Amino acid sequence: NFDGVHSGHAELFRRVVSAARLQGLVPTVVTFHPHPKEFFSSNFKLDRISTLRDRVIEMQRCGIEQVCILPFDKAMAALSPQAFVQNVLLDQLNAKQVWVGDDFRFGAKRAGDFALLKQLGDAQGFVVNDLAEVQSNGTRVSSSNIRDALKLGDVAKATYMLGHPLVYSGH
Repeated sequence: NFDGVHSGHAELFRRVVSAARLQGLVPTVVTFHPHPKEFFSSNFKLDRISTLRDRVIEMQRCGIEQVCILPFDKAMAALSPQAFVQNVLLDQLNAKQVWVGDDFRFGAKRAGDFALLKQLGDAQGFVVNDLAEVQSNGTRVSSSNIRDALKLGDVAKATYMLGHPLVYSGH
């Protein structure tokens, strides 16, 4: 799930786009709305780095051609890792390659991890790749660290980790 597109995501997208072009595939991002944490806790309020619209625009700027925004609801939350792979990655997206970050979890109760996804990919005929964490000045680039920098008023640090100017839009 992306609540903002930062330099770690951009690196992941570069690899996705490059691999897709080599194989004649459509570079695609899958994300959820609402954020799973918001779904499970009505008290949870995620301070998003950017709006959904701005995230999609930034993904497209990185070369992503298709963004699949899946509704995170009871049915999605209940999918086992195996059912998620079958129903979403294979049946809906016909995935040939899947790229994930190093902290990737999926399926009901976050039961799936990279090792399980790789095992399922090997069995189902798609390739699974991961990207090690991206760091900026010795700090892990993450949405949480960017939000923390913004809360402290350190827009320069947040912008550096984002890898692009901080933008807010709305009505």
